[in-house]
Amino acid sequence: MSLLSLLCGTAFASTETITFSELGFSNAEELDTIEGTNVTCILNVGTGSTTPKYYDSGTNVRIYAGNTFTVTSDYTITGIVFTPSSSSYAPTSEGATFSTGTYDADTYTWTGETKSVTMTNSGSSQIRLTAITVTVSDGTDDSGDTDDTDDTDDTDDTDDTDDTDDTDSDAAGSGTVDDPYNVAAAIDYTVALGSGVTST
Repeated sequence: MSLLSLLCGTAFASTETITFSELGFSNAEELDTIEGTNVTCILNVGTGSTTPKYYDSGTNVRIYAGNTFTVTSDYTITGIVFTPSSSSYAPTSEGATFSTGTYDADTYTWTGETKSVTMTNSGSSQIRLTAITVTVSDGTDDSGDTDDTDDTDDTDDTDDTDDTDDTDSDAAGSGTVDDPYNVAAAIDYTVALGSGVTST
């Protein structure tokens, strides 16, 4: 996983193809582990009598009856495409069982979400693989880490009606200096001051 992905919190996904003829195996070499970049394949004799081997003829890994082929990763495995040497030696729905997930025998594709999945050759024929293509992810939701906080307008809900003085303009009071309670009378008093006439 890149440092940028870690810092930005973005989802990590990677697809790698492991081609067995490119790994330097000897002819008829018994296999127990095949290392990829983000995945490891573990081969085991299981309930069979013959150990899984690599053969130059057909450049394939041969998984015999009862053998197991496990794919593991530190990441979440979401897909595996098996490439058989021919359709005669492909994993079939009857001849291959998987510990988890679903398998499409028409496309030789396994799908699921796990860090380890085991295929068992439960048939009587060999499974011969020239390569596998594995997709992994870190499981991060890349739909966007949006804030679910209600973003409605956070305006002040305080009643903004006109906050003018509702004092009754007809309230008692003469509007004089000694009794300037009545607003209307006070205004009249001010006007009267200007004309030199005041009430007592």
